[in-house]
Amino acid sequence: MKKLIQYFLLLSLMLGCSSVKTPAAQVAFKFMDAYYVQVDPRAALPFTDRLAFEKVKQSVDLTQTISQEQPGMNQQAKAKISYKLLPNESNDQEGLFVFEVKIHPEKSSEMTRKTMVRVRLSENPQEKDMWKVTQFMDQDTTSSPKN
Repeated sequence: MKKLIQYFLLLSLMLGCSSVKTPAAQVAFKFMDAYYVQVDPRAALPFTDRLAFEKVKQSVDLTQTISQEQPGMNQQAKAKISYKLLPNESNDQEGLFVFEVKIHPEKSSEMTRKTMVRVRLSENPQEKDMWKVTQFMDQDTTSSPKN
């Protein structure tokens, strides 16, 4: 009986984590690491398509301009960033992944936001069977202090 319970616990754990191992989820995690944790939009660009590509490309252009005008600014602005995957939805054509992102600035209080990452199979024939982030957006969930 004890082995049967252990088997079901292991099975439920495996099923609960199975979406993290899908190609769609792997792309979402790689995007999150590059764009949010490493704060490197250029590194995130290959994981994107459509609207997400345009949005990240704007970030690349902006950070390049800031770096030229104020060298070292990017390093000063970095904060420790962590995230975790919340319950998600995916199928064989599309995945919707929601992450809770925690931003730990050095000299101010922690901020929390939810980031939605939509991943789809690429429509580009040269990238057949490749998953790409097509949309992402943030929602600030940090509650403001009450007076």
